[in-house]
Amino acid sequence: MEATKTSVVLTMTSFGPGPFHYHARLTYTLTHSAMRMDVSVTNLSRFPLPYGLGFHPWMPRTPDTLLKASAVSMWLSDEAMLPKENVPVSMHPEWNFEGGARLPSGFISRWFDDWAGEATVTWPSRNLTLRCRASSELAHFILYSPSEDAGFFCFEPVSHAVDAHNLPPDLEFHGLRILAPDNTMTASCTFIVERCQAIDRPVS
Repeated sequence: MEATKTSVVLTMTSFGPGPFHYHARLTYTLTHSAMRMDVSVTNLSRFPLPYGLGFHPWMPRTPDTLLKASAVSMWLSDEAMLPKENVPVSMHPEWNFEGGARLPSGFISRWFDDWAGEATVTWPSRNLTLRCRASSELAHFILYSPSEDAGFFCFEPVSHAVDAHNLPPDLEFHGLRILAPDNTMTASCTFIVERCQAIDRPVS
């Protein structure tokens, strides 16, 4: 680990499972009211292998939490909570956050494709807004929360769809990347905290 007053670098070298052998590097950097996260993975195996990257931040879930994030499509899940069908977000207005909307009630576990790479989370009661800006490698996001009473939800910028290894037509189509030996994949995401100036409440 390396650390300064405004940053920390975490590294890990992993052997397995199976043929996977890689080196991962994660950097957190603070600048004023922003935090930037940079992650990379290098394939140390002698075989070309599929890799993906992403971030898993937890955020407060309050009754007035508003999410604004534009995505083209989303996955419906089967009984095992694996993706079974990709449909346009426009078919499910309750999961369309393009114009800003409150989180749906209850358990949340949805996966979104063709994300624009920018999102905004607003907590009007706290007078706070969090802006998310992700690099182009992170073209998907996952939205998760176990319940309204959990007090948190996760907005996860990721490079690939859930279970992309097993989805047709092939894993690269859904965002995974085949890394040749000694090749590296990188991604980054920045979160910026702001005080709310004006709240555009969605029409219910």
